Amino acid sequence: PGADAVLELLQGYDFALVVDAYDVAGDRDAVDPDHVWTALEAGAVPVIRGARNVLEWLPDRDSALDTGSFDSPAHLAAHLQVMYKGTRSVQQYHTWRLRRSPCQGSSAAAAQEEPFCR
Repeated sequence: PGADAVLELLQGYDFALVVDAYDVAGDRDAVDPDHVWTALEAGAVPVIRGARNVLEWLPDRDSALDTGSFDSPAHLAAHLQVMYKGTRSVQQYHTWRLRRSPCQGSSAAAAQEEPFCR
């Protein structure tokens, strides 16, 4: 499917699992930023398995979940279930949208490329 179809599909979900093919091959230093930004643009929280430093280049460290921050897939699943039981809100991963622009510090050329910066 095209990028617009993926974006439309993700708009119906709170979370989007982003597993990069590089990571499947064993390279924990890579993730496709387009996959992450598409999830963010759709309003979903990316759950990322990829680069170890992925949270450092997101608009905010609280804008996504890094699977490497959890001891096991079971702990990640438990965390996501807590979100739906109301103990912790999914909205905590969207507060960055109110605090600052993801384009702060971006070059003018980069800002034109990102949908959040337009």
